[in-house]
Amino acid sequence: MRFTLISRLCLQDIQCILTTQIPGQPTGGPRCVLSSETSFLTTEFGLYVGYHLSLGDMNEPSNFLNGQYPGCTHNNLNHPPFVPRISDDSLSQSTLCPDSKTYLGSLYDTHSLFGWSQAAPTFHAIQEATGKRPFVLSRSTFVGNGKYTGHWLGDNHALWEDMHTSIIGILEFNLFGIPQVGADICGFYFDTTFELCLRWTQLGAFYPLSRNHNALGQKEQDPAVFGLEFAAIARSVLQIRYSLLPYLYTLFFEAHTLGNTVARGLMHEFTADPETHGIDTAFLWGSALMIAPVLQEANCWGLAREEKKWKNKTRIVKQIQIAQGPNQNSLNGARFWEKGARSVDVYFPEAHWFDYYTGDKVPASSYKKHVSVHAPLEKIPLFIRGGYILPTQAPATRTARSSCLLDHGPSCFTLTSLPLIDFKSILYIINSRLNAFGLIIALDEQGEASGSLFWDDGESIDTIENGIYFLAKYTYREGHLTTRIVHNSYRGVDSLAYDTLQILGVTSRPKAVTLNGKSLRSKDIHYQGNGVGLVLMSAFMLAFV
Repeated sequence: MRFTLISRLCLQDIQCILTTQIPGQPTGGPRCVLSSETSFLTTEFGLYVGYHLSLGDMNEPSNFLNGQYPGCTHNNLNHPPFVPRISDDSLSQSTLCPDSKTYLGSLYDTHSLFGWSQAAPTFHAIQEATGKRPFVLSRSTFVGNGKYTGHWLGDNHALWEDMHTSIIGILEFNLFGIPQVGADICGFYFDTTFELCLRWTQLGAFYPLSRNHNALGQKEQDPAVFGLEFAAIARSVLQIRYSLLPYLYTLFFEAHTLGNTVARGLMHEFTADPETHGIDTAFLWGSALMIAPVLQEANCWGLAREEKKWKNKTRIVKQIQIAQGPNQNSLNGARFWEKGARSVDVYFPEAHWFDYYTGDKVPASSYKKHVSVHAPLEKIPLFIRGGYILPTQAPATRTARSSCLLDHGPSCFTLTSLPLIDFKSILYIINSRLNAFGLIIALDEQGEASGSLFWDDGESIDTIENGIYFLAKYTYREGHLTTRIVHNSYRGVDSLAYDTLQILGVTSRPKAVTLNGKSLRSKDIHYQGNGVGLVLMSAFMLAFV
């Protein structure tokens, strides 16, 4: 999937709804169309075959002005009797006058539908032009947009408080039915810092939409800029994300077919526990994976006043450091910590929880309590909930088919200094979709677990509606792991196999393990007291005795 088209508001004609702009190509000025017309967009996308991602930006609509020239007429639309608490108490701040007309009606009535109206025609135009599944991303969305577009949370700041509030936005948009959502990792405005950007990269690896993005004029903030240590830590957490893509992809399948959320608050799963209702410092992927990021720098007392300027904007950040714990106070709702936080406060609802990194079970004494969890700089705390099975896949450089490698083989590599290596092995390094699957099985208090795997080619149109996909249901009960094939019409899985299987919560070493009636070799079983690691080539019935 490659990026090419940016949707922009055409400010020269307030009757228009959508502008397309080709980076690096002469445009001869803005070009605008009504959102109900897709033929123009289809032609534009068709000129760039293979590009099937579109970014809709500034489509609130936004224009950096207060209305438009020569100003907003004094009437009930531009100056209504009631104005919500917004910037400058003006409905025209950084946008058009509310009495401006679009084909939808007056902007006063349709402002929130401006970006909404762009999503469907852009989606269909890319689909028609490329014959591939579109990926549309919009800054302005409305309820119902989740069928056609993802969303990012707009311009934020390189501040710890903005990193924290991004979690709230992620959870809200999942409830709005737009699960593909993320924030600008490391902050859009202001220059970020090493530790803030690192902790944000760790959190952002678990946004449904993970993207580092900042404004022109700010310092670079890609992982390589901060040195080898930062790059290694960033690479490690991103590889966790990539290894969990089968689980994440299955969550999106369930969001598409069942209306489920992908990222959800703890309250979503533990509604009877009132302590979870106010938690916005941790969240879940589906029902099974809890992410508890570090959202502060350290735990010491102090007070600071900081001014950071961008263009004509000045933001005064008054923050106070307070003691760590669930009942924290602050000065004017803001906080300040010096560098060095290496622990995080985590609340564990009543369920079996396992440390993602070690497989260790969280002690029952920690249930329904806030617990200080060790969080060194190189780690974001992750916990797997008992009762669930998570499909995994070994990560690689990319998930898509590498046409150069498949068509031309090693000649794709131009560096003559590369050592001779097997061409087939290159494919597995480059393309993760060729790698073997794994399963993480976390047992609940009854010693049971269940999960699913959805898989298709990742780019064809309407694979679910056309039935061209693979769906498996996993069940672990009474020492038996069973795979039930629910739907098997995607031939791309025929060459794939299970490689490793990890069971968390096994209290004693099994005497024997059988796969489809055949005993596994003892050297293929690695018991650690908290789990069993197996090397498998396929999995339909696995029995533990």
